[in-house]
Amino acid sequence: MRRLVLCLSLVSCALAAGTTNTPTQDQLVMQLMQKMQQEITKLQKSVNGLARQTMLQQLFVEERIRSDGGTGVKQIRNTRSGTRPWHNAIAGPNAIGIHEHSNYDRTVGLGELNVVMNGVDFRTRHNDYKLKMPSTTSHEYDKVEDIPFPDVPPSVTAKHNITEQIAELQEYFKAFHNQDPRHRDYEPYFKPVMCYMEGAWTTDTQNLQEPFESDRHHIDATSWFDLQEKVRFTSASGGKSNLENYSYLPTTIVNVTEDGDIEYAQWNYRILCHPIRSDLKLSDFEPVDDLAVRLIKNTNMTQYAKNKAARFSIAPDYSHRYHAESQSGEFNDKGYLYGRLDKIMMEIPGKDNYNSFIQDDAFELTKVRVDTKNTTTLNAARYHRRYKTLQKGAMGLTLRNRGFSDPMLYVAETKSPRVAKMAVKDCHEKNTCKYYESRHSYAMPLEIIWLTPLNAWNPYNLTFHNNNHIPSAHGRNGGTSADKAYNGTSHNAYYLTPTEFFHGGETQKDPADTAKNSVGVLDPSGHVSKMP
Repeated sequence: MRRLVLCLSLVSCALAAGTTNTPTQDQLVMQLMQKMQQEITKLQKSVNGLARQTMLQQLFVEERIRSDGGTGVKQIRNTRSGTRPWHNAIAGPNAIGIHEHSNYDRTVGLGELNVVMNGVDFRTRHNDYKLKMPSTTSHEYDKVEDIPFPDVPPSVTAKHNITEQIAELQEYFKAFHNQDPRHRDYEPYFKPVMCYMEGAWTTDTQNLQEPFESDRHHIDATSWFDLQEKVRFTSASGGKSNLENYSYLPTTIVNVTEDGDIEYAQWNYRILCHPIRSDLKLSDFEPVDDLAVRLIKNTNMTQYAKNKAARFSIAPDYSHRYHAESQSGEFNDKGYLYGRLDKIMMEIPGKDNYNSFIQDDAFELTKVRVDTKNTTTLNAARYHRRYKTLQKGAMGLTLRNRGFSDPMLYVAETKSPRVAKMAVKDCHEKNTCKYYESRHSYAMPLEIIWLTPLNAWNPYNLTFHNNNHIPSAHGRNGGTSADKAYNGTSHNAYYLTPTEFFHGGETQKDPADTAKNSVGVLDPSGHVSKMP
């Protein structure tokens, strides 16, 4: 009877054969290990090749997006369609989904956005960001501080009663509306801030990081993977998070090392604001005609300029002919290399915050500023979109755009290891190579907001509570009776301005707005004061 022997390994086969001319057990083990090492090496090469190809596919997608258009807001959530293309306008009822949350102490209403930034296509949660700025005292990653509110004019606080304070402060607002400092010197008390979106590839791919503080919204997920699964489900099903707390923030491979290690990066963004230091007036803004929006709303340009759906361009240098009825001006259309918007953005730091300086010498080309006659080294730690070099390129030019053709891409360099590193080896001659590495974040301007004395004016000396539950405790809802009025104010019941200051209720009210037209608030003596 023949026997069938199943050999499970080279060693067991050799033992079963039992011949004297076969390799020894040690030799067979060595042969097996060599074979296994060859297979492992082949497998590593295959995995490394696939990982690198995946990385190059991501590059392909980003390069395709870069060639399709520049950095900016791509879409907002659509809720309608119609018989004409303009019924599906990107602006929606309000430009980029802006709305009002003035009952919060420093919250700016901004809905979900689909954004492209340096070729990265991503979608935000409902934003509702805070008036925060990068730290002025620390280089700590993502360290922020409150933007200071403008002071109340001394001529207002010097009045003997609240009625006189209201009348005097109204004169400052008239002066601001008419841009007339002769009527009242309003400029020290009406301060513009540039609010901008910043994005970067970050190194923490394990722990979900909330991009920025909001009183009303947060990413509703336990991990990046959990967030991606929720986005996949809602995109496939056509559903949405009722609280609009999902973001599509991609993960990518940024590097495959020579040892075969795969390095991942997670895209994240935040919205901050910066107190503008340079001179800026309402006449420096001109409404951008959006025929689709005007057709939907049936408005002329003057009406459109006062509408929440209006968008504006900013004068590159000088403006003229201020129109008080639309609170905008006029300026000459022109091409330019460096304008007022560049000046403002170059005040804004990247991830290293204020008081940081980085010199960019990549490819042996020191980057210098485009706005100075004398050669001045560029501070690459601040947001900029153009620079000069001291050497001419192949086209005979010394001017450079940070994006190949992106007109609105602002870039800042950082030293923080929490931003993914990009590296390259540059060789010009044999055995003459240099190694460069850098980390970058990107930014784009969103909106300019004027802060006014109303942010700090508290004529009734209302008590502010850090505990948000105190004003509404025991069933208080802002009614005008003593038992229903809010018991003081808080971060989410920030009612300070007397109703008498305003004439009429809120205009262009949006369903997302949260502030009430008027509420009752108890002052320290227990009397009810009406606040808008």
